[in-house]
Amino acid sequence: MKDLTDEELIAKTHKLASSMSYYNAAEGNWEQERVPREACARELQDAFVEMRARGLEFENRGYLL
Repeated sequence: MKDLTDEELIAKTHKLASSMSYYNAAEGNWEQERVPREACARELQDAFVEMRARGLEFENRGYLL
């Protein structure tokens, strides 16, 4: 995350939030999606940490987080 520009970090965080929202909406097979869902959750948390470190705010656009 540290290699990304602020704009890239924000875009990546929104992409991850969108994916996490999909997983949290239970649209697919919970057990089959467990590993990628957990990986997405970790990466999203890392993105949030990096955004806070840079003083950036995340605007939740209706994601189910």
